[in-house]
Amino acid sequence: MKNNIIKLGIIGVLGASTITFALLPKEKEQVSNAATSVETYYANVDTSSRNNLLNSLKKNTICSNYHTLGYDGLYTAYATTDARADGKLCDTYSNITNYRIGPDENHSNYSKEGDNYNREPSIPQSWWGGGTNNQGNDIYVVYPTDSFVNGKRSNYPYGEVSNVTYQSANGYSKLGSGKSSLGYTGTVFEPADEWKGDYARVYFYVIATYDTTGWRTDDGSKVFASSVSSPGYGLTTYALNLFMKWHQQDPVSEWEIQRNNRGQSVQNNRNP
Repeated sequence: MKNNIIKLGIIGVLGASTITFALLPKEKEQVSNAATSVETYYANVDTSSRNNLLNSLKKNTICSNYHTLGYDGLYTAYATTDARADGKLCDTYSNITNYRIGPDENHSNYSKEGDNYNREPSIPQSWWGGGTNNQGNDIYVVYPTDSFVNGKRSNYPYGEVSNVTYQSANGYSKLGSGKSSLGYTGTVFEPADEWKGDYARVYFYVIATYDTTGWRTDDGSKVFASSVSSPGYGLTTYALNLFMKWHQQDPVSEWEIQRNNRGQSVQNNRNP
């Protein structure tokens, strides 16, 4: 279940009137056993301005601590980062699956929802020209999801669907034309409400980690801007408005904090 914990960091870059790094006691307690405490991890972050915050996160914190898992290493890492309490896989695209982590990996043989799971780049590989280096094997970017639903998502950007052309079981995830009120009516993929904030914060993470200005192939141009200047700091107006909306509607949950802590244990960096 989601709760009302909101961690400020990249959100300060994207428009909050005050830049704050304040970690709530509950989060401090949850990371107290981590090899590197959150306080130490962010000790060198420069919060004197929005640009300095973004640059210091990228140069001195997130990237300097990043340990690549390799593309094949993601499947191994999911046993640590994405295991539910019952040991099964936490699937963000389908709510009917109970995948065994490992045995139910995708081996290029699926025909329907529920057959197996694979690796879903929340920022499609085609947007940056393919490859599985850096962002292509980043545990905070590449999630395990149902293979069939992932295939339906394809390379479309995230959004809110107006006219549904496909939906997963129970209407959990949707594909269709975007709502005109949000500024984009092309085909979009809409995750379930309980994951919208999680995926929004993935995009805040990548603009603080990578040079996204070249991630504009195919539909990438609908999401990533050609510069990292204000107000979007790398995001288009459409993407900024959408992800800030999702961030506010779906605050950080206990699961997201847990996945962040687990992600740090295997990749050595965090999503602020």
